[in-house]
Amino acid sequence: MKRYVNPVPQYRLNNDDLASAGFLYFYENGSTTISKDTFADSAGLVKNINPVTLSGEGRVPPIFGEGLYTVVFKSSEGVTQWARNDVDLTDEFGQFSDYSPVIVYKKNSIVRYSGQYRLS
Repeated sequence: MKRYVNPVPQYRLNNDDLASAGFLYFYENGSTTISKDTFADSAGLVKNINPVTLSGEGRVPPIFGEGLYTVVFKSSEGVTQWARNDVDLTDEFGQFSDYSPVIVYKKNSIVRYSGQYRLS
């Protein structure tokens, strides 16, 4: 089982406030109605509650899973901040692909480049 990798140490809301006690919802890829399990351990023995609650500092606890997910980030008031399809938890290094100079990336795509995560 692969870990959900957060390239940003803390989540922030669209207005740049810290996402204290925000939520990450995990769904079957392409859906926002069919929940998909994540786990607190790499063996898949301890299920996370869905949604996963961010800490008071806007940080995520350990999140592991298998396959593709749709992830929705909401504020503590339940206001959607963003939603992403095709979050791949099967990749050995997390859900972000390596940068390729031949790909035209969508705005705000996150890619791995020289061991770091970059926002295009």
